Amino acid sequence: MTAAPGSFRDPQGRVLESEQRIFRALFAPLAPFPDTWNPTGPLADFYNAGTLWPARPLTRAEIPAALAAEAPAAVGFLEHPRLDPITFPFEWPFALLKKAALLHLGFHRELLKRGFTLSDGSAYNVQLVGGRPVFIDALAIVPYVEGQPWAGYAQFCESFLNPLLLASRGCEMWQDLYRGRMRGITTRETARQLGWWGAMRAGAFVHVYLSSQVETRAAVARAQTDQPTRARAGFSKAGLDLMLGSLERAIRKLGLPGAGGVHWGDYEGQNSYAAQERDLKHRLVREFVQRHRPKCLLDIGCNAGEYSEVALDAGAESVIGFERDGPAVQRAAERAMRLQRRFLPLQVDIQNPSPALGWANAERRALRERLHCDASLCLALIHHLSLAEGVPLEQVIPEVVSWAPRGLIEFVPREDPMARRVAGPVERLTHPYDFSRFLSILESVATVENQSRISADGRVLVEFHRKQ
Repeated sequence: MTAAPGSFRDPQGRVLESEQRIFRALFAPLAPFPDTWNPTGPLADFYNAGTLWPARPLTRAEIPAALAAEAPAAVGFLEHPRLDPITFPFEWPFALLKKAALLHLGFHRELLKRGFTLSDGSAYNVQLVGGRPVFIDALAIVPYVEGQPWAGYAQFCESFLNPLLLASRGCEMWQDLYRGRMRGITTRETARQLGWWGAMRAGAFVHVYLSSQVETRAAVARAQTDQPTRARAGFSKAGLDLMLGSLERAIRKLGLPGAGGVHWGDYEGQNSYAAQERDLKHRLVREFVQRHRPKCLLDIGCNAGEYSEVALDAGAESVIGFERDGPAVQRAAERAMRLQRRFLPLQVDIQNPSPALGWANAERRALRERLHCDASLCLALIHHLSLAEGVPLEQVIPEVVSWAPRGLIEFVPREDPMARRVAGPVERLTHPYDFSRFLSILESVATVENQSRISADGRVLVEFHRKQ
């Protein structure tokens, strides 16, 4: 039995894992309303709609002895279906972060109608199942007390609104800023980046400049009483709903600015493949997936998600995509929302995946620890890493192979037009790069099972199985 490393901050409960099962221990403050989470209880409509991740209260007879021993002070336990992978908001493309924010706000407004509210506004309370957001923190749902201000308002702005605002105003480093701070991007930093006029143009002036004041007032109110749920005059349920509606309208209006410079979002229509070569590559990906039927396939360098969709059509249960290019991953996110299947593109650079973060470098696990895929695609990527980024093949190939036990990897020769485009002049080539070297390195870490030439200029698709 192990405790989830990020759940220690919640005084009301603790997430525990045992033999692939996920439990949540409930502590004393929750004793008055344990029936909230029953499948037929007041939250049943949210479970049925897929808005809220299922939670089943355990009877006394169902509680494993190890679970009771791990949390002896618990007044009850919930069990949740396992959700894999867990991803973090700073890894989500703009479109999916926006969709998650709107889910959070819409869910909160519906809770108000049923006499509940949310105790905080963290984006970490939402996860993505493919392109669909779902609220996962059962203990953040608490009874509404008339007049009580929403203590999570500033937190919502930091973890949802501020990153979206910066992205919408063309700040390319918004995810780096987000990843660098546990709660999100501060209102002060957002205001500094946007300026008064930028905040007004984005339709979020009030939220950017007043969210910290609201949080300060809420903190003062909590400090002045021993009763955390004591009402504060003048803040009605209707007023809270209006504030949530204002946030909702502001976020709905946000969009990304037009992309400039070099990007790969239009790669599907502007690559060096002939139609016949593209069809062959599609067929080889389909056959690979049909042979192995992966539960989770990792598409490293997924671009706009073309081959992720091919893999889903061929029988992959789910696909996770890595793509660092903003316009490309935005198109992949739009594809994921359109498909309504388990395709989750993440804005991740394989050269710099998310590390472990937070308390003791364990509160937020590294991406590699959270992601367990049984197959991978690495198509038209290694020439970017080796020729453009200067990473030797001796390091590129083992890293790619390490993410899944089997996969397809594409070699693009130096003479290919797209390779020449990313590599630049020949004199920039600092590391050896050719097919024989590629194959030798791959064979040192994996068993090569198939090789297929897919273009006249020497592109080759290689199937491998990682050595133990």
